[in-house]
Amino acid sequence: MSSPGMVRIKRQMMIYTMLQVALTGLLLLISWKFQEVYAGKGALNAFFNSIFMTVGLQVLLFYPIFRFAGKEARNEIVAQQTTNPDELKALRSKRIFGDYLKAAIFIFYGTFIFMAPAFTFILSTAFFSFIATTLTYLKSYNFAAKKILAEK
Repeated sequence: MSSPGMVRIKRQMMIYTMLQVALTGLLLLISWKFQEVYAGKGALNAFFNSIFMTVGLQVLLFYPIFRFAGKEARNEIVAQQTTNPDELKALRSKRIFGDYLKAAIFIFYGTFIFMAPAFTFILSTAFFSFIATTLTYLKSYNFAAKKILAEK
């Protein structure tokens, strides 16, 4: 259990935990800034609507993100325990596909946020949704990895 691969996975989980803390702080800071801007415009209702929209999107996206993160964690742990070259090649292909998918989602959010008008409902919803999606992935990955490691 204390192989270099397992140590790497545990370090990755620790990094993900620190990222979760940082992203939660960033989410609070951004939401406070958006709340100030919307309050200044007298459109505080739009701020709350963006939060409700973000929560709704996260409810819809939670299960797919949870499943994807679980598969990613399982692939990482199995890759550390297998020595068969064919299995390693298949796991590497799955890992590359997962990396491409994560990059595509990041590019989607980045483009969407960049193209959105400044301090609007769409921009705040995109920011909140991006951070919440990232937090959901990181938390789901850590949960799945801990569960799999506990079983072994």
